[in-house]
Amino acid sequence: MLFRSGCPCIAFDCNTGPREIIKHGENGLLIPPEDIEQLSLSMSFLINSEKMRSKFKYNSAKDVMLHFNTEKILSCWANVIDGLLNYHN
Repeated sequence: MLFRSGCPCIAFDCNTGPREIIKHGENGLLIPPEDIEQLSLSMSFLINSEKMRSKFKYNSAKDVMLHFNTEKILSCWANVIDGLLNYHN
């Protein structure tokens, strides 16, 4: 499974999404939206730094397993569905 193997990620730091998962410098890199030059530099940096790739892979696998495991996600969905059912009753 991809999540369990970890992945050194680079993402545009848009208003929603990536910063909820990626901690800049800990498990990936966040770059300014639409900054193609910074994307290129970040990709080159990770290509040339085995140490950072390994750090990001390890931390991302650990973070994903801890915060986004199946049980937690299913529990969140169950709460949403319960809330909707109770709202309509």
